Amino acid sequence: MAPSMKLLLLSLIPFLTSKAQELDVRLPPSIVVGPEKQVFYAENARGTLRCIASGHPLPTMSWRKNDQDLAFVGIIPAVLPPGNGTIEIVRMNASHIGRYQCIASNEHGTAMTLVSALELATLSPFDPNSGNRITNRSVQANAPLRLPCNPPSSAPVASIGWTWNMTGSPQQTPVIPSKSAHIDYNGDLCFASVNLTEVQGRLYRCNVFNEPKQATSSGSYTRITGQGSIMNVAPQLVFRTNPNPYVALRSTQTVLRCFFSGTGPMSYQWTYNGAGVLPAGWTAADTDLLSPETETPVSDAGTFACYGNNGQGSAASASITLAVEALPEFGDGPGRIVDVNVTDGDQVTLSCASDALPKASVQWYKNTQPFDANSLPAKFSLSADRLTLKIDDVCKNCSDGTSDLMVIQCIASNRHGSTLAQGYVNVLLPTAIVSESTSVPWVSFGTYSFDCLATCDDSTVCAVEWSFNGGQRIASNGASLVIGDDGSLTINTGNDTDGGRARIGSYECRATNGYSEQSITCTIDAPPVEIAEMWWVGLLVALLVLLLLLLVLCCCFFCFCREGKSYPVDKNERKNGNDPEKELLEIGFQDYMHSKNQPIDIYANPVYGVADVTVPPPIYKAPFMDYTDYTVDQDNRNTPSGSRKGGYGGDGGGGRDTPPSAGVPAEATQTKSAYPVNGNQSWNSSEV
Repeated sequence: MAPSMKLLLLSLIPFLTSKAQELDVRLPPSIVVGPEKQVFYAENARGTLRCIASGHPLPTMSWRKNDQDLAFVGIIPAVLPPGNGTIEIVRMNASHIGRYQCIASNEHGTAMTLVSALELATLSPFDPNSGNRITNRSVQANAPLRLPCNPPSSAPVASIGWTWNMTGSPQQTPVIPSKSAHIDYNGDLCFASVNLTEVQGRLYRCNVFNEPKQATSSGSYTRITGQGSIMNVAPQLVFRTNPNPYVALRSTQTVLRCFFSGTGPMSYQWTYNGAGVLPAGWTAADTDLLSPETETPVSDAGTFACYGNNGQGSAASASITLAVEALPEFGDGPGRIVDVNVTDGDQVTLSCASDALPKASVQWYKNTQPFDANSLPAKFSLSADRLTLKIDDVCKNCSDGTSDLMVIQCIASNRHGSTLAQGYVNVLLPTAIVSESTSVPWVSFGTYSFDCLATCDDSTVCAVEWSFNGGQRIASNGASLVIGDDGSLTINTGNDTDGGRARIGSYECRATNGYSEQSITCTIDAPPVEIAEMWWVGLLVALLVLLLLLLVLCCCFFCFCREGKSYPVDKNERKNGNDPEKELLEIGFQDYMHSKNQPIDIYANPVYGVADVTVPPPIYKAPFMDYTDYTVDQDNRNTPSGSRKGGYGGDGGGGRDTPPSAGVPAEATQTKSAYPVNGNQSWNSSEV
């Protein structure tokens, strides 16, 4: 069972007794124990095929044989109990041979096991004519010798061993592989160097053993006799005990064997990829080199070389190229199918990425029905490598009356075998809070109650949690804070020293079933501030307004003081064809004083005659002029009363008349007329 499902069940245990009627626990079937992939039984033996499944409700169990419903003939029990599909064959015979598959079903889905091949164990005899026949084999002393086995057919493959006994003795002694005698991968018995003193007169025979039948078959005898001898035989590679290249499976221990012929004691040495350092965990034992006991790491693939030396000449060598492959396997990582609890409307992604060498092919199943990659059902899609299955917009109660609760399985296969991974999709209705967010005003020493009634999928349990002001989790203390069974929160401030002001704020209720969640926020609002308590705020505002007005007045006064007086030259003077600057020069205004009694030479400052240029208010001293009846207006400057426009004379032609009182002394103080400048400024002769 997947860890996520176990956790779900554990979380439900406290509720299954008290709320059994309220919860609708859904658990699609899952195969816990299945039959072996290949099973051999002897004829007339009692055979067992195991199959145990979990689920809620417990699934009904059934079997298929050769893709057909199994007829329970000679098989017990005739009726399988829920969750337990183990069957027994009373007397195994040829009619029971076939491909068996266990099926577990409940209302939420259907699961299956891998196919189990049930076979009858068989073992053929050696040559029926051999019997106890004895064959003599003559050999030179110190020479290499091979005794063939030629084992008979066996299902499953039989184990091979050799025994010897002396003529006339029934006692059989097994041959123990050593540096001098060895059994190769064909079952032949090989002698590196025949010691006639040791083997002469012995009767050797090959024996095969079939484990399911618990039966042994033995070949004929071979008796070794001597004929001469040879001396000082150097090592030679006469026997090879491993195919080259040799393919090992990662999940098994690998044994590499190297066996040389030659006289005298033989020493063996192994190297790996040209170096004397072997991979971690590999050990040498006589002629054998063994990988770690439980596995052969894929990283250990490479070239192993063995060297034999007996001191009789050059050392002999043999190399074995090792390749490591692997039956498809599913680990506990993200590459395998897992049980999925998903909320209605979500997408489901399942993976069937096995660890296999060579790469495995994948077949997907939904409730034991295979998917056709070229014609997938609606909402289903496969990745290009077919390792990932996606299901869109899952629904618990689909509009067409179906449901996406289902069992999903995949089988990964390569030349070494197949492995099945399984999981289920359990669709859950989303968590919802029926109650609405509420706000209540704070009342001194008041009691407040907020509802948080939540609904979750009927196969899960709702958990309700309250928090204060977005962080602090509220724990029920049975007095001032009480969280009811219905999720409601009651707050009693009767014993609070501040009347409950510290409890003003927001209270969030969060409901979840572990797969989806929803929340609402309720508040205790602070009381409105009374006007009597706001006098200091009004005073502060008034002070700020006064300061602002004072600042504005200061700025205005500062700007006025810096501005001074200005006298723009009348634009109309030029429009009438006059030249104010020239006229001032002609009438002899040579002492031109600023209002602050700073002498200014108008010849040195001709810019003062430019139109619209402002100049300080002047004080003019002209002893030779008579200002009687002279007026100056905006349109006709320096024009006597009733005189021509544009000059000082009366001819109107732009000429200049001699002032009528040219002899008036400079100290004259009589005020004659005003000279308006800029419309609101004037000068008079009393200032001269």
